[in-house]
Amino acid sequence: MSPSGGRRMKRVSLADVARAAGVGKATASRALSGRDEVGEATRARIAEIAETMGYQPHRGAQALRTGRFGVLAISVPLDDDAAGDLLRSAASAAAARGYQLLVVAAEATGPSTSALRSLSVDGILVVGTDIGGLGVPTVTMSTADGDIPTRTAEAVALLLEHVETSAAAGR
Repeated sequence: MSPSGGRRMKRVSLADVARAAGVGKATASRALSGRDEVGEATRARIAEIAETMGYQPHRGAQALRTGRFGVLAISVPLDDDAAGDLLRSAASAAAARGYQLLVVAAEATGPSTSALRSLSVDGILVVGTDIGGLGVPTVTMSTADGDIPTRTAEAVALLLEHVETSAAAGR
């Protein structure tokens, strides 16, 4: 049951924000995405209205426009003793760069390549088995040695470098 007594609360749309600000949808969109075509005072006013209304950009719409999802996947065998530390570190490193983290449980024999290929993500961190051909930037790491939180943060940073390089190249 939802907090509203069983009824779903309506998501605040960009059109709602534009209407409240007395501007068109295109102007509201430009203001909220930080584009130069909107004056600073207008941008600040629209951002304040959006914040007050609880507006959150629709990730699906953003992905259609930009080709990026804002999501990284991590494929990790959950029976790995380091899984908890690894997941906490990866989630923290991803969030620090504005990304969500999707956890994909891997079998002891390795992740399902077809399952990983089907994900709508910007990149994949694979723990354990080295696999390729996933169609998105991929980094593989091991939990065999070293400081797991530090190594995980480094692996996420490397993955995001690959994601940004790939996006700049138009892939």
